[in-house]
Amino acid sequence: MDTKLFECAICLEMCRECINCQQCNQILCKSHAKDLNRCPVCRDTPFRFQENVALRRIIAELKDRMGIATPPPSPRAEESRLEFEADDDVNTLGLSFAAFPPGYPEVIRVKEGSWAESVGIQVGYVLCEVNGEDLEEMSKGVFLEHLKARPLILYFERASGGVAGAATGASSALRRAVQAPTNSRAPNATNHTSAAATNGYPGGAAVEVQARFGERIPCTGRRDGEFKKVPSRDFMTEMKSHTRSCSHAGCGHVWNGPWGSFIGGANGTTHFDLTECPEGKRLNQLTGWNYDDPRC
Repeated sequence: MDTKLFECAICLEMCRECINCQQCNQILCKSHAKDLNRCPVCRDTPFRFQENVALRRIIAELKDRMGIATPPPSPRAEESRLEFEADDDVNTLGLSFAAFPPGYPEVIRVKEGSWAESVGIQVGYVLCEVNGEDLEEMSKGVFLEHLKARPLILYFERASGGVAGAATGASSALRRAVQAPTNSRAPNATNHTSAAATNGYPGGAAVEVQARFGERIPCTGRRDGEFKKVPSRDFMTEMKSHTRSCSHAGCGHVWNGPWGSFIGGANGTTHFDLTECPEGKRLNQLTGWNYDDPRC
């Protein structure tokens, strides 16, 4: 039996405590559910799932026949995604941002004695979603309307060392993990060695992914000019092996998303949390990942 039928859409391992999305029936490990506000496959919001007891039995029996032991979840993954809810009795939030969406704004001020201070929101936190809607392409007007709504659910990512606001244009490794670049694509990037794929690599050399490592597949539609990085089966095994043996916090999992598979940290379910571990980064780049513009 093909074990890929039972792979989690996020970590690409055989599902642990299998659940499935109520909208598209995609299966995932239950441990990922707490980090999801929408389905990573069909994008249904909010993410609604059900326990898949039948598949759990099948997977357990299959693992037993194959002699596969199920390791415990990685202890390296740290909680960094934070959720806060403002109820009807909250008049003002008491926080200021460096900029407005589109993009992910950074908190630059928390008013003393405010609701934001009382729930623990801190300067440097990066706002990613409001009421389950991503801010990457949200207009300023829609964003402000959301802030007036009650109840209001805010989803933040912790930021260490400070993150530039979405409108400042500053760049850092953390910002690349929190906000995927949107304005550095080459306009005519239509093949596997496009101009957009040369940034972030030694000497600016064009990226040519060798078949033994995988391939970069051009995206279509609204993602025209972007690429999905698909490791070969053998190379995927090598990537997974690295995450199991590496103690670097950025090598927690091999994540899978719309732009392909990569070795990354705890935020890989929702962001380009590409590892900065030298070996992990090398493996990512061999499959075509561009650290300056992960979409390309």
